[in-house]
Amino acid sequence: MTGPRQRAAWHPFGPLLDAPGAGGLWAGRLMERSGDWILLIAALALAWDLTADPAVVAVLILVRILPRAVLLIIGLPAEARRIAAKLFFLITPMRAVLAAGLVLLADAGGLPWLLAAVAANAVLWALADAVRVESVALLVPRLVLGRAVLLDATTERIAIVLGPASAWLILTISGVQAALAAAGLLLAAASVLVLGRTGLVARLRAGSVASATGREDIHPARGPAWDLVKAHPTLTLMAAGSFAAGALCTSLIIVLMVVTTERLGGQASWLGWLLAVVGLGTLIGPVAMIRVLAHVTAQLLIAAAVIMTAAGVVVIGLTSSLLVVLISLFALGLVAVNAGAIVATVTRRLTAADRLADTSRAMLSASVCGQATGALVFVATTSRGVADVSLILSAASVVLVGALLIAGRAAVESSTVVRQDGAGRDKASADGAAHGRPT
Repeated sequence: MTGPRQRAAWHPFGPLLDAPGAGGLWAGRLMERSGDWILLIAALALAWDLTADPAVVAVLILVRILPRAVLLIIGLPAEARRIAAKLFFLITPMRAVLAAGLVLLADAGGLPWLLAAVAANAVLWALADAVRVESVALLVPRLVLGRAVLLDATTERIAIVLGPASAWLILTISGVQAALAAAGLLLAAASVLVLGRTGLVARLRAGSVASATGREDIHPARGPAWDLVKAHPTLTLMAAGSFAAGALCTSLIIVLMVVTTERLGGQASWLGWLLAVVGLGTLIGPVAMIRVLAHVTAQLLIAAAVIMTAAGVVVIGLTSSLLVVLISLFALGLVAVNAGAIVATVTRRLTAADRLADTSRAMLSASVCGQATGALVFVATTSRGVADVSLILSAASVVLVGALLIAGRAAVESSTVVRQDGAGRDKASADGAAHGRPT
């Protein structure tokens, strides 16, 4: 029989999964993410059923993304982050209540109320996301915090499969109200499981994030490190790639809604299982980026990722074949997870430890702002047709990343020439001084 120590040796999450109450904790986190996906897809399906208007879908996505983008850009003061981390475990029950309210709004069929409820949920979601690492620190010992954050991210990727697939199944069998109710129940169950972890309530009452982690602040509240990103051509390209990928992600959701209902003969609920195919790609796709980066530059890899993502969105927007859509979506999942790994690896390599959190936040801000920008573009230009708008966004993304790739390489070559020329002048000066010649 394999004991806990042997399992831990073979599995990086062993110490976390073997801890008392760990099963309920991580099941709760998975339920929370899955419920969030069900809530989003049910709201999008409801908006489409009410209006069949891509612009309304874009507005709904924008309303959901905007609070997170604002919080990422302006940041939260250290004290506000500590308070929000403590309240994190009350935010999920509040979102469950909002999901229950959406059940009633679905029956009433009011679009303004739907947008208002989604906006309120988006604010709570943004607050929870802003302090997610701090909240994890309240749940696990300091020594395994790094693994806990990684496991938390893994549950998020699993939820990208389970949540959308469940949303499609419930919407198909029972309709929008049942899906919204299921989302509320999952969020409520997640709250019970997370709060039920052994010793958690006592720790929440007894101390702050600092006492739980042994550190003053996990992420210093200095905001995104745009100064570092702008100063380094490679980091600038990584941020631009993240921005372009975010815009293309929004484009993909809107394109899928139109393609499935108008070309493939499906319903708005199909968005769920189609997005689950993307999630499946993110689960299967990760490769050892450190080995890949030893043979191919990060600049070329991120540019290739944006080009492939743009091509995938365009193909989906133009095709009438379900098989082509499925293959493209799976490929987009593979590209997305590896592009994220490239950005994370390069950010760690090029940033000092005391600024890593701020630089990572800048990359995430770029991605979320890209999502918001993609939604804005669709709202402003949807009269041109969804396929045309997605083509414009894809072309703009490729041009942006390509221009920065060329500019970054030119800057590197220029600095290399300057260094070599400067070294030559220094050597000539030294030789002249040694032989008594004027320099």
